[in-house]
Amino acid sequence: DSKYQTALRNTYPWNDKIQVCRNYTSECVKHVPDGYYDFVYVDARHDFKGVYEDLVNWWPKLRKGGILAGHDYVTQDDVGVYQDWTINYDGTKDETRTVVKGAVDKFAEEVCRQVTVEYRQSHWNTWAMRR
Repeated sequence: DSKYQTALRNTYPWNDKIQVCRNYTSECVKHVPDGYYDFVYVDARHDFKGVYEDLVNWWPKLRKGGILAGHDYVTQDDVGVYQDWTINYDGTKDETRTVVKGAVDKFAEEVCRQVTVEYRQSHWNTWAMRR
């Protein structure tokens, strides 16, 4: 709750331009019309199936030319023992160990988009693609 309140305070100057949905991403997406956003940033779930589901669900919510981006463009081997992201939300295991990076790459190939990656962050790379 404290971090949520801090986020609201930090974004207050843009209060008329942002929408906050404090719920699962799979629920929040249901309340947004297609083609609504210029920018969507994905940094919620980190398992392959969860990330892929978010990408599929949020992609239509972008306007043409909008940016879909996210954090943690890594594989499980990049993450190491920090956290096991190979366990998908449905309990299955991602045997490929490609987790976030694998889901982003798969989706980008399906929608024929190039992924741009910012590698200057230490281990937790940010990615982006244009609709």
